[in-house]
Amino acid sequence: MSKKIYNTFDKSKVTSFVSALKKGIIYHKHGVNGVKIIKENAFKAKWDCDDRLFTNILYFNEQGLLLNVDEYGNHAEVKKCISGHHLEFYNVE
Repeated sequence: MSKKIYNTFDKSKVTSFVSALKKGIIYHKHGVNGVKIIKENAFKAKWDCDDRLFTNILYFNEQGLLLNVDEYGNHAEVKKCISGHHLEFYNVE
């Protein structure tokens, strides 16, 4: 989670986000909290009704992939973001 977003969240929102991350990748369209790949354009973490953290940027090195979710919004904001973006990969070795 980006520092900008982290600083705006209270402890309960951070805890809910971490819980969604621990559930891992989800494949259901509705009613499930977790991390979802959206049309190969972005990743989002979904929890608590309409709260979403999302990003279209992935970082990688020999240890694996890192998501630094840098956007916060609702379902409509996620749809708007993915309409004009694609996944970007950056090597951080």
